[in-house]
Amino acid sequence: GLQAQFDTHPFFPAEFSNTLSKGIEPEGEYPVYDFFHKIVTHRVERSVEGHFLINYNDFYEHLPSLQNDVYKNVFITPTGVVTIDRKPRFEPQLLFKNGESLPPSNSNANPEFLTSNPANLYIFIGLLNLFIFLIPFNRFKIFRHNIIYSIRRPHGFFVSLLERIFIPYRQSFFLLMVIAINGALVHGAFVYYYRENPILDYMTSLLFWSPGLKATVVKLVWDQIYFLIADTIFIILIFHFFALGMRVLTSFGMERVRFGQALAATIWAASPFVLLLPLGIVMFSILDNMNSYWIFIALLLYFHVLFYFRWINGARVLMFRLYWRVFVVVTFVLLLIVAGGSYLIQYHLNGWEYLKYVFHLYQRLY
Repeated sequence: GLQAQFDTHPFFPAEFSNTLSKGIEPEGEYPVYDFFHKIVTHRVERSVEGHFLINYNDFYEHLPSLQNDVYKNVFITPTGVVTIDRKPRFEPQLLFKNGESLPPSNSNANPEFLTSNPANLYIFIGLLNLFIFLIPFNRFKIFRHNIIYSIRRPHGFFVSLLERIFIPYRQSFFLLMVIAINGALVHGAFVYYYRENPILDYMTSLLFWSPGLKATVVKLVWDQIYFLIADTIFIILIFHFFALGMRVLTSFGMERVRFGQALAATIWAASPFVLLLPLGIVMFSILDNMNSYWIFIALLLYFHVLFYFRWINGARVLMFRLYWRVFVVVTFVLLLIVAGGSYLIQYHLNGWEYLKYVFHLYQRLY
């Protein structure tokens, strides 16, 4: 096969087959891609010296690529033998030296990216977030009581909100900040670990189809600090969006509910998320050292579903309605919105084809 051709002579498989970019086709149809995939996944029986020359020259992308930010220009894909200005990237006499892959000679890659451990930042901020949470939790009896009571007796806690029993706003805001920072740590660890994954790159292209907008997202993904800040703000806005939904929903109830009450109910409905504070500390290390993540996906799914049920419970207490009625109405409205949005996406954009592409890409990569 292809591997045997490397015994004694240089071999250029692109002379008689398709390029490496043809990777979404049935298994075996493109032997070069299959051989390349076996090498990068360490499934070749012996070492092979040399380089895969994916492109002759660098080229501009219409949408920036996540894989490009290490080179500090998200719109240029630097995979060619020559650069965008047609200068050789490698010295010819070094091209096959010791069978090592040489970095681009004109790369502007950040040395910190090549040497530092990305997990350190998440561990430090996660420990700091946990430490800051534990100080008032251990020091202030009322705050500790509210946390435990909201987790164990959510119905009674929401009744207290309805009866306007005073819960300091700073407690709710502090809890929201702790949960939002921990959520940003989990999200940040995930996207930074998979920052060079083609599936994540393709999905971001679908969500952010403007070149300038995606360039901003790419920069955020590669900058751990700015991503944590932006995602923390985004999660806080999501909580306010849920609070607005609860405020609208409770307008059909028997009591007048203020937005502050709805926001407090939404925040304290998420109080079980404090049990996941250790996950933000170790999330990147888990991704880096484990082969299967299903147990953590199931854990995160459980807590999000639990939040939904608790949020419904808070809304129905503030409305003076039966739980099952509120649950059925809210779930039906959400399903209707999802179904309507899916229909519009399929009708106008043929979204099913994009999903099939993602599925085939996943098959080829894993």
